[in-house]
Amino acid sequence: MRWMSTGGTRVCLVAIALLAPGAAAAQTGTAEGARALVRGDYETAVRILRPLAENTGQPDPLAQFFLAMLYGSGHGGDPLRTCGLYLAAAAGTNPLATQSRVLGRAIQDHVGPLGRLCNEGSAIDAHPLPSASFTLGPDHRITMDSDGATVEYLGSQKRTPMSFGGPMIYLPPRYTPLNVSQPAEMRRHFIQVFAWMPNPSGDQVTWGLSGMVFEVVGADVFAVAGSGFLNVLKITAPQPPASFDVATAVQLLVGTNGEAEWMFLTDPPRRGVIPFRKQE
Repeated sequence: MRWMSTGGTRVCLVAIALLAPGAAAAQTGTAEGARALVRGDYETAVRILRPLAENTGQPDPLAQFFLAMLYGSGHGGDPLRTCGLYLAAAAGTNPLATQSRVLGRAIQDHVGPLGRLCNEGSAIDAHPLPSASFTLGPDHRITMDSDGATVEYLGSQKRTPMSFGGPMIYLPPRYTPLNVSQPAEMRRHFIQVFAWMPNPSGDQVTWGLSGMVFEVVGADVFAVAGSGFLNVLKITAPQPPASFDVATAVQLLVGTNGEAEWMFLTDPPRRGVIPFRKQE
């Protein structure tokens, strides 16, 4: 979903073109990231801008603004993460501080009660997905992190961008291999990602534990159809529990017919077959 209007995107792109030379004088990396954004090289823009925006010692407000614009125009990130970046940029010495504040407040209004967490979102990736690597087989390995997945397969490497950030508390990824007999005998590889997601209600915060299942096929990573991002459970507390055994809520297993299945032990319980997808 895009959180910035087409007109707003044009205005900000013009601003980047005008500000890039000035930004270079203060921070060469920011200018380089801005130029990458202008030419549509979003991967390079994120790689350059994100460390500058997230520098805990001295974050660059212009980098925060440009990164928020990139996220808000539909290239990764979530609305709270985008809002937090804009508000952080507005708090710093920034020629676009006024625009940053206006855009941040607009997103706050758009997301309703969750807008209360926008300021928390300024603490970028306070609880991102912990990086983890899993060996799937000979010459086959996956590394998950807050920006996506990297699969090493048969001597090559493929990056699949994803966004696991924002004001959420992620649990470590889980790897589950399943030896199935249908639709053919093979070993299938699944990665489970879980996060506590806040939902303000009145003076309290309700945390919902949500999960998603991915399958690795060769060098490709797919979200499992049918599992979605399911609310596993909800609690009302200032912070979610420090540890939680997700196996008590979600299981991947081989069904009686030999196919891979997902099963959510919720009320009511849900269960479904995981269709096999061939490598692209």
